[in-house]
Amino acid sequence: MALHLFKRPTLDPRLSQAMLLLFSVMLVGTFGYMWTESWTFWRSLFFTVISVTTVGYGDYGLSPSGERFTVVLLIVGIGTVSFAASRSIQLIIERQLKPERRMLHQIARLDNHQIICGLGRIGQTVCERLAMEGVEFVAVDANEAGVAWARDHGMIALVGDATEDVVLEQCGVDRAKGLTAVTSSDAANTVITLSAVDLNPDLYVIARAEMPDSVRRLKRAGASRVISPVRQGAIGVAEAIIHPHASEFFGASADNTSGVVFAEVEVTPGSTIEGQSLRTCGADHPELAFVAVQSPNEPAQLKPLADRALVAGDVLIIAGQREPVNALESIASAKRAA
Repeated sequence: MALHLFKRPTLDPRLSQAMLLLFSVMLVGTFGYMWTESWTFWRSLFFTVISVTTVGYGDYGLSPSGERFTVVLLIVGIGTVSFAASRSIQLIIERQLKPERRMLHQIARLDNHQIICGLGRIGQTVCERLAMEGVEFVAVDANEAGVAWARDHGMIALVGDATEDVVLEQCGVDRAKGLTAVTSSDAANTVITLSAVDLNPDLYVIARAEMPDSVRRLKRAGASRVISPVRQGAIGVAEAIIHPHASEFFGASADNTSGVVFAEVEVTPGSTIEGQSLRTCGADHPELAFVAVQSPNEPAQLKPLADRALVAGDVLIIAGQREPVNALESIASAKRAA
């Protein structure tokens, strides 16, 4: 999760100029009346204020020189007050738009990121886990409250309807690695999936389905994987009944409270472990458990043979502590020295 760096807020230079100009007019007006009318400081300041704000009640019996000075003060003062007010309104509007511009600027620097559509309870949980794992992502929701929650937690989030192509384009869908549609509407998730796949055919799309019939429609729309929270939750409850200890262990691992994590490590071309056998790789990393190996376009192989050589594109499914897992991920993606 992103860390916030707090710094002392600074006043916008344009507002500073407007306030300085207004202060100067008030100062000149106050000392001008003290000189032309021989008034006290407070009376001079008071009359300056009611003059530039055009209140102007009461007859103070100005001298001819004071009247001439008042004419000049009114012309300059009213213009200065109007200028300061317009600058203040302009800055208020700009501050409301500034977070959106900052988010778009941050999104422009992202590549191979994830897009999370929907910031309800499921979407927020997904974002929290991605942030915990250091995965770069953009969250989008039409509900400003959900977006405010994400921004308060240091996440990149936009207010918008993810069913619209322009919103997905703002999220960098053409550069994204994957998209997750977890709004509360199956119809919206279907439209998001259709639009996302049309904009980026290589996108890995995960979609949420509440109704059983929606699973087939979302698959047909182009979703790479469809998840039903109701069904997954029911299976979890059943597993907790049938295998309570195993369920507790995997639940703690998923919540990142057991210290053990499950991860996927892809063997990249030219990496140091390409061509190694699982036996050699396991001997080099005895603190990790190699659960399975997934080859491209093949089902995962549980308990693969120890003599099996790793090739580029293989995905190791491993379990272990976070630091050793991160170390193997770095080795698998590092190029072999020439």
